[in-house]
Amino acid sequence: MEAISNFKVVGDKLYLNKLHLEGSSAGKIGRANLWEMAKGLGKQFNVNEVIIQGGMRTTGKYKGTIPSPVTIKVN
Repeated sequence: MEAISNFKVVGDKLYLNKLHLEGSSAGKIGRANLWEMAKGLGKQFNVNEVIIQGGMRTTGKYKGTIPSPVTIKVN
C-alpha cells in the first residue's frame, strides 16, 4: 500500500491534504487502522489533531467525488 498526501503543520494541527491511498489493500485498511495511523503521525509531529482531507476518489461507487474532511484527536 502507498499513501500520497500534501501535509502541513499549523499550530497544534497536522493537515493531510489530498490524501490518496493506493495499492491492493488500500480499500481494505478500515477506519480503525486509518485512525491509528493518523494518531501515530500526530504523535510524531507533536500535534493535538490530525485533519484529513482526502483527494478525489479515482475508483469505486463514489469515483470523482472528494470526501468530507475528518478530524482525529491525538491522545
